[in-house]
Amino acid sequence: MARLAIDAVTRFTAKRRAHTVRPYEGILNCRIKYEVVMKDELEKSLREILNLGHTVGRAIETVSGYQLLHGEALGIGLTAEVRLGNSYGYISAADVDRVVS
Repeated sequence: MARLAIDAVTRFTAKRRAHTVRPYEGILNCRIKYEVVMKDELEKSLREILNLGHTVGRAIETVSGYQLLHGEALGIGLTAEVRLGNSYGYISAADVDRVVS
């Protein structure tokens, strides 16, 4: 798992150098997060979906020496978590492909 994480950090760092920032994506993401938080201000159910990717993602941030942006580390974490979920039968391969692509 650690080797996988290091390989992912290397790939994301290389991609970041060639990535173009698209501000509208950030605005859309903030709007979606705001709507989720407003529907579940006390984090009793729906708001938990915003945590997906954070457990592994924060570990990836640490392993990278904080060379990855927070969102990049969470992207790796999200990918790892949905693949793990697939290996345990919680999410279909088709849904993993949707999330990862």
